[in-house]
Amino acid sequence: GKSTLLNAIAGNVRPNDGQIITRGRVILLAGVNAGFDADITGRQNILELSKAYGIPGDKIEEVLNSVLEFSELGDAIDRNYRGYSTGMKGKLGFGFITSLNPEILLIDETLGVGDTRFRAKAQERLRKFIQRSNTVLISTHSLGLAKEICTRGLVLDEGKLIFEGEINEAIATYVKNSE
Repeated sequence: GKSTLLNAIAGNVRPNDGQIITRGRVILLAGVNAGFDADITGRQNILELSKAYGIPGDKIEEVLNSVLEFSELGDAIDRNYRGYSTGMKGKLGFGFITSLNPEILLIDETLGVGDTRFRAKAQERLRKFIQRSNTVLISTHSLGLAKEICTRGLVLDEGKLIFEGEINEAIATYVKNSE
């Protein structure tokens, strides 16, 4: 249900009842494939998706450079995306998504690609990405992650809201409800 809820908020699925109204640019970070085309290079994907995500023309080079530096793909950026390993795809996708500037950021999972050093680098980039976003909604069972980056929490049980409030109280409610 958590992924479905985030997809509904992002506008990817329609709710059966009611309506969801968002105000601002919504970005869903769920996995790391931002819509890449397997038949073009990593560089071409970044350039094309930058346009599709509404990045102004004068900012596209900046986004590309940010993704290149973060992903550490080197010359592989000019290889066909289809030939990338899962890790390479993850680095490119995460680098691209976290280069955007959403007003509403929805996060459905954390990144687990790369070695320990790269994962730490990804976590730091994620923190900066979250700080640039006005509203962040994270779906997680990781109480440590929730406590680290959230100020408020919602606890859902079988699709029903059972708590909304300060994060430590939300965590306590979640733990109590999980016993």
